[in-house]
Amino acid sequence: RVQSESEWSLRIAQDVAWMDEVLNAHGVEEYRAIVIMAHAAPTSKIGDFVWPMKESLSKLQKPVLYLHANDGGGMLQYTPYPEELPRFSVVRMEKGYIAPPTQITVAHGPRPFKYHY
Repeated sequence: RVQSESEWSLRIAQDVAWMDEVLNAHGVEEYRAIVIMAHAAPTSKIGDFVWPMKESLSKLQKPVLYLHANDGGGMLQYTPYPEELPRFSVVRMEKGYIAPPTQITVAHGPRPFKYHY
């Protein structure tokens, strides 16, 4: 539920600006992968954030792991944009209050993300 449309729009704009600032704070050769933690899945429901994020990430050509909260459907890994962002993996986490902590490891190679729960 959105409390205020204007507050939501401002927050999304700030999130996009912050993400771009962080992604551009270092040269692309200085990092090998990106991990994004979010509450919502990367869908059109949060398109004001997702579309700019996809555009920024497509320029970087880095592997991305996008972790998001769950509605109780269990842990799931998927690639929502295989044509546009083939190195963009999403993990829907176990439901927060019943799941143990999850450890994310970023290694080297084409599939650098390992997670253990």
